[in-house]
Amino acid sequence: MTTTEFSAIVDAANTQLGNNSRHRNIGMAEGSQPRFELYHAAPSLCSHKVRTVLAEKAIPYRSHDLNIMPAGKAVPENYRPTYVRMRLLGGRGKGFVSGYSGASAVDVEGFDPCVVPTLVDHQQEQIIIDSQRICEYLDQEAGQGPKLIPDELAAAIHEQMNTIDRAPHVAILYGA
Repeated sequence: MTTTEFSAIVDAANTQLGNNSRHRNIGMAEGSQPRFELYHAAPSLCSHKVRTVLAEKAIPYRSHDLNIMPAGKAVPENYRPTYVRMRLLGGRGKGFVSGYSGASAVDVEGFDPCVVPTLVDHQQEQIIIDSQRICEYLDQEAGQGPKLIPDELAAAIHEQMNTIDRAPHVAILYGA
């Protein structure tokens, strides 16, 4: 995929989302071009994890707070075709979700092209999915802030993260 094609897919997703206060720059001057864009949702536990890493490491980014549970018959923003198309780039080679147990790990549930969070790295021209992968990617690639997973504790921390991602979480109680 060329740089032009990558940019066109991301731009199409952003255009379809519109321009309102839920789409804004965090930690950088307005009008600046961010390296990272995060597509997330306020009630999403997985989105909370990624936003925490971005804040802890003071990484500037473009925030897209998607409305995943709109009122009435409105279509959730994470179901819009251009968002799904963009997210599919990050799910290449992964099997699609076939059920739902309440766990959030892509390697357990499968890839769902209609969920959050999704991270765009413009510098590397990559779409990163799955909150654990996004958090690890930011910790390694951002090049700023404290290292969140010290080498001497990495094995134990990864074991705990895998346990958490494989366990059902509060999303099964959302009722949407």
